[in-house]
Amino acid sequence: MRFHLFVTAAVLTSLSAGALVSCSLSGSASPPAKSLAAAGTRSTTSLLDVAAARNLPTDVASRLPLSSTPMRVRPDTSGAPKLLAVADFGTLAVEILNSSYHLKTTISSGLSEPVSDWYDTAGNLYVADVHNGIVEYAPGATSPTYVYSNGTADAIEATTDEAQHVYASNHNLSNGGYITEYAHRSNTVLHQCTVGNGAGLQGIAVDEKGDVFASVDTTGGPGFVEFKRGLSGCKQTVLGAIVSNTGGMQLDNKNDLVECDQTAHTVDIVAPPYKKVTSTITGFADPYNVALNKNNTLVFVADPQNRDVVVDNYPSGTNVTTLGSSNGLNDPAGPAVNPVER
Repeated sequence: MRFHLFVTAAVLTSLSAGALVSCSLSGSASPPAKSLAAAGTRSTTSLLDVAAARNLPTDVASRLPLSSTPMRVRPDTSGAPKLLAVADFGTLAVEILNSSYHLKTTISSGLSEPVSDWYDTAGNLYVADVHNGIVEYAPGATSPTYVYSNGTADAIEATTDEAQHVYASNHNLSNGGYITEYAHRSNTVLHQCTVGNGAGLQGIAVDEKGDVFASVDTTGGPGFVEFKRGLSGCKQTVLGAIVSNTGGMQLDNKNDLVECDQTAHTVDIVAPPYKKVTSTITGFADPYNVALNKNNTLVFVADPQNRDVVVDNYPSGTNVTTLGSSNGLNDPAGPAVNPVER
């Protein structure tokens, strides 16, 4: 299990390098590796080679992005979200794209190192910022509306539930990861629970029943835990599915877990009862965070190593388009889809 830290005096981000494979749907959690020549879509260079050329230490090399030429197959005309928010390592901001994937707005106020983001059903945007906690922006706002910082440590993912409670995934590598829950626009901690074996917390998601899921480093290997009916009492169940290296996570409208696997270079789909990976989507170098559109026809995967956001049909994995520098993105880390028609 690799942990993800971020490049500042306090925190480092570790991003995995890996070969790109063509997008497809597979029933195996570990599809056969394909060479770059077979993929025929991008060329990459080892991060260690880049570091050596720049005379940089290898720990810095793990955060160097690789240049790439975005693939453009066709724009989506039916399921494209009205607004797509992308947390960006390169700009230290959140870029808001419109339904044509053109840059609409840049949000930087209140942010220091944004890692991922999330929209609730009212269109409020929540940004997980390593140093500042969870920063909320009301619909259309470019300055913070509220900041959830009490009890956060290396916040790397945010989500909300049906009651609009806010959840922070605190990586807190040196002391063990934990989830913090708040009422909407309140800094009072309602519940705080450690996860797995106390290390490696990554993604979090909450279903309509209030069950909280987290992707973690468990005793049996990187996998998932569930807090049935919420965090009260902090009683968790280790689920059976195991992946290579957990990253960001979402729930689809069937309550399947949709999980980034950074070592396998895949997005893994884990259907209830969550005993195994049931299918995979391939075609990524370092899938870091993931989002789905409102009707679950599109999946958006942030791939910082290739400095792009891959847009695929869901769950088939066929490519729609790839968003990069021409869309206003520099080093994307986390996508979020606004479910509100605006």
